[in-house]
Amino acid sequence: MWPGEYSSEISTIEIPSNDEINIQLSTGTIVGYAANPLFHLNSSSYLNINGNTQASPIRNTSSAESGFIGTNTFLALDASTEDSTVTISSVQIKSNATVFNLQPGATGSGDCEIYIDNCKLDNTDTGTARPAILINGPLYVGIDNSSIISNRGDATRGTIQHFNGRLNISNSSVWSKGLNSTLSGPGVVVDIGSTTSTSTSYYLQLTNTQFYAETAKARPVIYDKNGSSTGTFGLFMNSICTTNQLNPEASGTGNYIVYGPGTFQISFMREPLW
Repeated sequence: MWPGEYSSEISTIEIPSNDEINIQLSTGTIVGYAANPLFHLNSSSYLNINGNTQASPIRNTSSAESGFIGTNTFLALDASTEDSTVTISSVQIKSNATVFNLQPGATGSGDCEIYIDNCKLDNTDTGTARPAILINGPLYVGIDNSSIISNRGDATRGTIQHFNGRLNISNSSVWSKGLNSTLSGPGVVVDIGSTTSTSTSYYLQLTNTQFYAETAKARPVIYDKNGSSTGTFGLFMNSICTTNQLNPEASGTGNYIVYGPGTFQISFMREPLW
């Protein structure tokens, strides 16, 4: 797509089964949308989006240079989505709703895979507490060199809701802004239930990632919302990750088992750069 501001797209873009869509955004390309969602995948679908944004919370403070601005969910996977792949690189996505709603079907020949690199995903809604990303299903989500932001949270709604699947975050920032700096949520909310820390289908892996909340130490960095949880959750930490929030907590008797050399380092922090 050539540089410019494109008028708001009002219809969902359905990617048929066994088909793919490739989108290349030039520098200065901003696409508006009001569709809910903008993209929906079916069985064995493939979506690839590349932009020219060269910003990241690790490398510099430049603003994102290409991307999408909308009023509803950007990407949705639901019960009809199986064995599909999404790769998104170097774009900003701002939405007044949960940006990624990832709840694919429980059956099929394989998990869905989502790869996010050098992106800014920003839930700008200040009226309702909801995450930037919701993950709940048989899938793998990899986030690298990116910034994930929510503008309003509460005790059980964080920047990322991670209820099932495999989540790997590296070299990124997870930012709970909080409305008027008073309503920050946890960085990640989980649902331990009866899972075990050795599960290969539900875990969180972290590398060199910072978790920041406008209201420091108001919420735990990771929180199990299930008061009936009795299991153990596998938290794989490949390095020290900094936060100004509290250590992980659980509302029930669920527990966290930390693997690897890393841990959370609680410290005074300034807001992320991007």
